Amino acid sequence: MPSVATSAASVTGTLVFGIGTQSNNALTGATSYRSTSFGNLTDGTYKGAAVTTILDSGSNGLFFTDSSLPACTSTFPDFYCPANATALSATVTGLNGVTGTVNFTVQNAQTLAASGTNYALNGLAGSIGSYPTLFDFGLPFFFGRCLFRLRNQRKFAVRGVLSPVSSDSLRATRKSNKARRVPAPGFVLVEAFTAYPVRPE
Repeated sequence: MPSVATSAASVTGTLVFGIGTQSNNALTGATSYRSTSFGNLTDGTYKGAAVTTILDSGSNGLFFTDSSLPACTSTFPDFYCPANATALSATVTGLNGVTGTVNFTVQNAQTLAASGTNYALNGLAGSIGSYPTLFDFGLPFFFGRCLFRLRNQRKFAVRGVLSPVSSDSLRATRKSNKARRVPAPGFVLVEAFTAYPVRPE
């Protein structure tokens, strides 16, 4: 998907079927991470705590537990509303031993959604509630990155702005293998994922 500075009305990504079959889908400059059969990476860390990381383009934000980030007050109580943009990072490790660092920024959710017309919100993050050991890299993770899914090998690869080139897992194994038609602008299909920006309610 293209990069989003902070927010945009919509974002349109591209789905390319196949890896290494055409000039536009060569697997070059990417690092592979092996996942579990559910698409999880089980040996991640966030602020020194062990977390299972997933990559889910159907989540409108990044979801994880961090009591140091203030929650929004009235409108978006499940989302984080820091006074200033907060730079953070998490590490992910594939079952093949490959480790990388994902750098991300948490923005104030109320400020991001204030226009009422922007739905692609980079930096949107919230509490994951009753799953404190889970780290869900949702739609903001996709902005400015190119991901490859090697489904039958339970691998995925990421090419883009990661440090060095890190990544997260795909939960596509839990969903239908059939690609679905994407009906509206701002949607992108990745394997069996539908990635759609949704304003926090």
